[in-house]
Amino acid sequence: MRERVSRRSLLASGAAGIGAALAGCSGNGGGNGNGNGGSGGPTVGILEDRSGNFQLNGTSKWQATRLAIEEINEDGGLLGEEIEIVDPDPQSDNSRYQELTERLILQDQVDALWAGYSSATREAIRPIINENEQLYFYTTQYEGGVCDNTIFPVGATARQQLGIVTPYLAEEFGDDIYIIAADYNFGQLSGDWVNVLAQENGYNIVGEEYIPLDET
Repeated sequence: MRERVSRRSLLASGAAGIGAALAGCSGNGGGNGNGNGGSGGPTVGILEDRSGNFQLNGTSKWQATRLAIEEINEDGGLLGEEIEIVDPDPQSDNSRYQELTERLILQDQVDALWAGYSSATREAIRPIINENEQLYFYTTQYEGGVCDNTIFPVGATARQQLGIVTPYLAEEFGDDIYIIAADYNFGQLSGDWVNVLAQENGYNIVGEEYIPLDET
């Protein structure tokens, strides 16, 4: 356990560097490391959707995270140790996310986890993350409100995004707003924030519609 905590501290210290490098794409696929073997260095789990409803967003996130780790390894790794990767495809399925999260924590013993595009996915694996005190980075813009000891959302919140874009749209196109959003926590709370901004600025909400996630 002492070694595991040390590795998590190591990954936490390198998180800023990984975040700064999250851009571009990498062509390699499939898990190529595990927490118990290889060089014995720190292991990062990547759970991003490369198939299913969220593959358009998940594939680029997976590529970017792999690229960042590859660049760190090419530059000598973290404190001289090469970062290993475990990255099965969760296929945009929250049940599979839960299964893979448990596997990566308990079997592969990853030191840090990058996982999930949607807030619904994050909430599906969040109890597992908290139960195992797993270091977890959620890199998508999100609705806000997550405050856990080992979970680090690093994207802009809905309030931060909409506080800029809504006044711009109102100025460019008019004060009448029709809200169309996905029917889950991020979409619903984003709609709530648009209503708040409308009240603050005198905009007119003419209608709201929330679409199920499985709609094409």
